[in-house]
Amino acid sequence: MRSLSGNEPQVSKRLEALFNPGSVAIIGCSGDLNRLSGRPLKFLLKNNFQGAIYPVNPKYGEINGLTCYPSIVQIPEPVDVALLIVPVGLIEGAVKDCIRANTKTAIIFSSGFAELGADGKAVQNRIARLSEESGMPILGPNCLGLINISESVPLSFSSALDEDKILPGPTALVSQSGAIAAYILGTARESGIGFSHWVTTGNEVSLDSFVVAQHLLAQNSVKGVMLYLEETRDSAAMMAAGRISRDTGKPLVCLKVGRSTSGRRAALSHTGALSGSDAEYDAALKKAGIIRAGHIEELLDLGMVLSCSPKPTGNRVAIMSISGGGGILCADRCEDLGLEVPVLCQETQEELQKVIPRFGSAKNPVDLTAELVASPGMLGKSLDIVLNDKDIDSVILFLGGNRKNGEKLSHDIVRILDSNGNAAKKPVIVSWMAAPDEAVNILREKEIPLLFDGVRAVNALGKLYEGRDAAHSEYDRRDSEAEDAESVKATLYKLADYGSGGDGTISLSESVSKKLIAKCGVPIPDGGLAETVDQAVQIANQAGFSVVAKVDSADILHKSDAGVVQVGIKDEKALRNAFDQLMNNAKEHCPQANIRGLLVERMVEDALEMIVGLKWSDKFGPMVMVGMGGVFVELLKDVSLRMAPVNREEAREMVTTLKTSRLLSGFRGEPERDVDALLDVIVKVSEIGANLGPDLVELDINPMFVLSKGEGVVAGDALIILKKEDVC
Repeated sequence: MRSLSGNEPQVSKRLEALFNPGSVAIIGCSGDLNRLSGRPLKFLLKNNFQGAIYPVNPKYGEINGLTCYPSIVQIPEPVDVALLIVPVGLIEGAVKDCIRANTKTAIIFSSGFAELGADGKAVQNRIARLSEESGMPILGPNCLGLINISESVPLSFSSALDEDKILPGPTALVSQSGAIAAYILGTARESGIGFSHWVTTGNEVSLDSFVVAQHLLAQNSVKGVMLYLEETRDSAAMMAAGRISRDTGKPLVCLKVGRSTSGRRAALSHTGALSGSDAEYDAALKKAGIIRAGHIEELLDLGMVLSCSPKPTGNRVAIMSISGGGGILCADRCEDLGLEVPVLCQETQEELQKVIPRFGSAKNPVDLTAELVASPGMLGKSLDIVLNDKDIDSVILFLGGNRKNGEKLSHDIVRILDSNGNAAKKPVIVSWMAAPDEAVNILREKEIPLLFDGVRAVNALGKLYEGRDAAHSEYDRRDSEAEDAESVKATLYKLADYGSGGDGTISLSESVSKKLIAKCGVPIPDGGLAETVDQAVQIANQAGFSVVAKVDSADILHKSDAGVVQVGIKDEKALRNAFDQLMNNAKEHCPQANIRGLLVERMVEDALEMIVGLKWSDKFGPMVMVGMGGVFVELLKDVSLRMAPVNREEAREMVTTLKTSRLLSGFRGEPERDVDALLDVIVKVSEIGANLGPDLVELDINPMFVLSKGEGVVAGDALIILKKEDVC
């Protein structure tokens, strides 16, 4: 079922009622407020909820002094939120009652739906249809509800509400897992981290996590949103949430779990084998401008740092440390993440030397030494000097295990950041392993990022730098692109007749695949397809020796394994011998193969082998890939994946993030490669995916030969796999 969109005006109004209700009905409310079904009422009363509360249960006439109604339809006014906490067999009827009573929103706490099998899934699907048809948003089922902490509105039975107070803060948490959300809340409390909202979405029968995130990002009390995500059913909501994050300048951080390869689809081509579901999510999150966290601690770190810090203008970091060892630890991690730790300018060093001990260091890392314990006043002066260095973009302040003078040190940090104009432009992250409680409280109150580990502080800064330009990369579509798409599709349908099919797909041979990519502007070698040995010789003479000869068949996808390719053929005699040998190998390897002939092409030499590919994702649409290619592509697995289409800026970022990207810039005496031509091809291939849509299942260009700078690129091999029912 389609999830409700947070952009629809009516849904937006109803979500406002969900998070800031004036009235709440509790369907299935128990008279025992310590039972699970009585706890929502207990917590509403405990937190002095100012709206109307309507218990609903035919067993009672009154609960805790409140009139209890036998049905929600008998409540004298439409309510803003109905909390449903009845057995799964009664849920469908309760939802219908809510709709008849013009209830604005509902939260289903009950479990026993799609998570338990076909019967539960059928009930869940019927509830989804009721929500969609009525326009009543439903949070859940199988969730712990939500807490609007900033407005003290608890719509949950979570034991977290048994605590005296949940710490308020500037970031919201949205989690598909109630158990994980409760754990994060407890972990955050121990670290002195608070939230503005705490939301669990459960099975997401109508409200996707990203729809909830869209609403929260629009709230004044929210400076950022953290997501715990297992799966999304609405990629459009993900992209919309990313746009709102960009437009509002509020970070959206996502911990997406489920990285295992066990669920990956077996694929016929290299691209399919390499671009599993997690890689697709990674690409989609990048496209949306959503920062990805690797674990719960990092989710909390990033949620706090990104929502409280200005974005750095560059990657130059100053490290100020109470110990030399702490400075080295942070500097090493900076280098791992591509953050520069430059020597401070002479003027800054001279100013620092007036403040720090002689046995300290003013270079960078700045070693304040343990003298800071006895002379806490040097911290504020040193921080002020470093912030005024125009060649520094951000600061890591490592205070280690020191527990003395916590109040003085933290107040000095606050004072300098409040008074120094540069502080508004430069992020400062404090790493204080043994920060005393008074220091934690002061820094948290002033929303100054405080982490208890130096490496975690640098990791957070690295993500902050990585996300400085995080935004939707808008693709500049040409006016003629619609015509291009129709032309390419027409060619595709003609070429499909030459393919070989199975399992709902059609594979095209190399020569046919190359016809399509050549039409789209991807360079291919000089040569052609020969049905006879004499034709092969004629083609080779026209293209020029040396040549490569390959059996052309849609039934033989990986030619090296079948022994049906020969390179470095230097003359006519060698080509005639190769023709017979390659054809015989093909018949032995795959007797039933439909062989179209021998593809003879001018051999490409002195080139770097890469791979450029496409894959259709049912969730995210066309995905474009680039990486180091050749026969070792699956061994190296050095690839970068993005949602298509991409622009040149995105294509360049794809290339530069490859571990082996230095090979393109002339590594160890090798020639510098034509990166501009490679970028052109990545963009063109991404356009093929965008133009053909789901008709194109996969496309491999492997190897994509990248020649020396200024000489271009050439597609050495190509494989296209089509969706059978769409093209036949």
